[in-house]
Amino acid sequence: MERERMRIAQNMHDEIGSKLTKISYLSERANVELRGVGRAEEKIDSIATTSRELLKALDEIVWAVNPQNDSLEHLAAYLCQYAREYFENTTVECDVRMQSELPHVEMSAEIRHNLFLAFEESLNNVLKHSKASRLSIDISTDADCLHIRIRDNGCGFEEATAHAGKATGGNGLPNLRQRLSSAGGECRIESSPNRGTCISLSVPLDSVKMRNP
Repeated sequence: MERERMRIAQNMHDEIGSKLTKISYLSERANVELRGVGRAEEKIDSIATTSRELLKALDEIVWAVNPQNDSLEHLAAYLCQYAREYFENTTVECDVRMQSELPHVEMSAEIRHNLFLAFEESLNNVLKHSKASRLSIDISTDADCLHIRIRDNGCGFEEATAHAGKATGGNGLPNLRQRLSSAGGECRIESSPNRGTCISLSVPLDSVKMRNP
């Protein structure tokens, strides 16, 4: 199974990734050559944007499939890298902190992917809805649990709204709770108007450990 997952990850990266990179490069070159030619320029720019988004999505899928990443250390490192890149060239200052030594825990691709999707949704909420200028991310463990805390200084919302599982602007709070529930964990949200929001993703280490058949 691990060899097959490795083969799939390598093929996706080498075959699909290289072709998407070529599409992105060619469309960007064509856009430069057709600068000012109205609708043709707009369509080529759309192709370039879509190919970049597909490359990003492919990278996430390859990371999830690759068995070399089936550990807590790889998950934490990937989340930190993803957050820094996500907020590059935005108005949000992102401070990422990770515990210096994390326990060695093997994790399944499914658990890693659910945690990543919850993390990605949290960052998306900050960028789209919070109007924040600063964001802090802390990844740590205690004796029993993995903790990921995402705190912003944005506009916030009524905490009762968070407990009800809804938020203005389509924040997808039920999705967060579902993702964490699927990983055997819990999502807690603390917020109040004009005082920012803190999203805490917690998963017991016993829940994320890969089970031997």
